[in-house]
Amino acid sequence: MSNTGLLLGLLADQSEGRGGIRLPFLGHDCMTSAAPAIFALRYKCPLHTAICYRTGLAHWEIEVGDEIPTIENGTLRSTTEIMRDVNRAFETAVRRDPANWFWVHRRWKN
Repeated sequence: MSNTGLLLGLLADQSEGRGGIRLPFLGHDCMTSAAPAIFALRYKCPLHTAICYRTGLAHWEIEVGDEIPTIENGTLRSTTEIMRDVNRAFETAVRRDPANWFWVHRRWKN
């Protein structure tokens, strides 16, 4: 959250199609949206993943992950490096609770 009290959420686990970057996810390359990295770099705001876990019948809990660095050694990281970290965070979430994960689209397209 910024000092303005504003928070922006993006659905970043969607296939980006032709405009994304191809990155590994669960052992397979897939098209990944670079939007979270682009927004974080452009507006100099912190980047975190947020995962929604089902905790009971009609009950969910949202967990916010550690900040994903956008700067390393005083230099801006590339969108590819940043989004690779985002995908790793999603992989951890899927492995933690595979039954919680649901896609209604083809995540791994050619």
